[in-house]
Amino acid sequence: MNMLNIKINPAFLALFSTLLLFSLSCQNDAESLVAEKPLVNPPFPEFDPEFAHFTFLTENGALIKMPSGTEINIPPNAIIDRNGKPVEGEVQFDYREMHDAMSIYFAGIPMNYGNGNFETAGSFEMRVKKGNAELFLDSTQQVDVKFASFQKGADYDFYFLDEDSKGWDSLGTVEPVVNEDRNKLKKKIKRMKPKLKFPLDRQYFAVNYKAILDVYYNDNLTNVNHGQAQKKMKAYGLGWNDINLYQTIDFKGQKELAALMVWKNISKKAFPKWTTGLTGEIEHVKRNRYDLKVRSYKDTSKVFTTRIEAVMPLKALFAFGPRYWKNDYKAAMAKVDAAYEQLNQMAEVYRSFSADKFGIFNWDKLMKEENKLILSADFQYDQEPEFELAEQVIVYVTGDNKGLIKYPKSKWSEMALVPDPGARMFTILPDKKIALYPADKFAEIEFDDLRQMEQPSYLFDLEIEEQPLRSIDDLRVALNIKP
Repeated sequence: MNMLNIKINPAFLALFSTLLLFSLSCQNDAESLVAEKPLVNPPFPEFDPEFAHFTFLTENGALIKMPSGTEINIPPNAIIDRNGKPVEGEVQFDYREMHDAMSIYFAGIPMNYGNGNFETAGSFEMRVKKGNAELFLDSTQQVDVKFASFQKGADYDFYFLDEDSKGWDSLGTVEPVVNEDRNKLKKKIKRMKPKLKFPLDRQYFAVNYKAILDVYYNDNLTNVNHGQAQKKMKAYGLGWNDINLYQTIDFKGQKELAALMVWKNISKKAFPKWTTGLTGEIEHVKRNRYDLKVRSYKDTSKVFTTRIEAVMPLKALFAFGPRYWKNDYKAAMAKVDAAYEQLNQMAEVYRSFSADKFGIFNWDKLMKEENKLILSADFQYDQEPEFELAEQVIVYVTGDNKGLIKYPKSKWSEMALVPDPGARMFTILPDKKIALYPADKFAEIEFDDLRQMEQPSYLFDLEIEEQPLRSIDDLRVALNIKP
């Protein structure tokens, strides 16, 4: 058969061309989908911060309250499905909030905006679903969110992450409201703190040893065991001087001999040796504070003065043994520590806004980078890696753990850094290992010297951690940063 004489049907040719173009188009689309990473991309899905789960009836709406103090108010009959049809009955509300850069990083949420980078006052995500079906908020409704924020300041704006348009939408701002409950607890903790740390330290003293013996032995000095008495005073932590005071003071509505009081040396001045055996005078300043003056007999121009505070009568101290005071102090401090733990869980301020959709939101502001230095960076390891590195990304974390910048290798030649002494950097290695550039090393960078260079450059020595990450907290510990 002569192939040159074959006639091709024009209709067949058109169909073949269409199919070929369609095939190539599908192939390109498939390659594009494989190459394009999702906007929200957790580095380790198993470390992704967990959601809290709630159920409610759509016809009733819901008021969700979180331990942090955050409140979410979902109005009745506000939930629709993908087709815009109202949803009835029980649905599930999923919510999580993240208050530091590390949590946001592990959630895979981007922290860049335009040409800048965010410093966060808190981020949160809320979703509604029924079964496996994602649900939505009716366009005529709004969800009111009173967000518990641990960052003060009115210069934070509200943003929504548009995952379709691949970026943050600015939604405006409102003035934050101070959490008065937190302020009340702070004042309460101040009142709860024991007035005495026990055993007493060197600031606490009696004016002389004889006064101690008089009170301790109830004026019966016939069988004084000095060794035992001084050992007991050491257990109390009580020191003494060797001066005389013959005045009385008003202490909590009672007249007390100044010589028979426990005093605190507010000025922390050491008593000179020449004051031994001399008589002092006290002059009232305010409340339980006095100025103590001791004048030399031989040289009347020689005066020692220190400020002291009346703490308690010696008899009140000796009414209970050292073990009692120690246990009482420990019990009081345990209550104070528990109150501090509660305080740390309470927001500094509340930031309120009405959202017209579910999804990811944050209260952020752009990092201040006026003092930034653009340099060419390179990185090496303290040991030869046992693996081949593919796409290496250096992650920079600010000293307060509120900001985070990712630097892929393509950006190392123009890396922008600011002299933040608490900043640190890390990179993720295979098998969940990390390499660190810790804060103490970052603090040693001579930024002033680098600014003098025509083309600043710096070689960073990264330290490979031997143990792989098992949780978010492992990275926090390695970086020495708190949530």
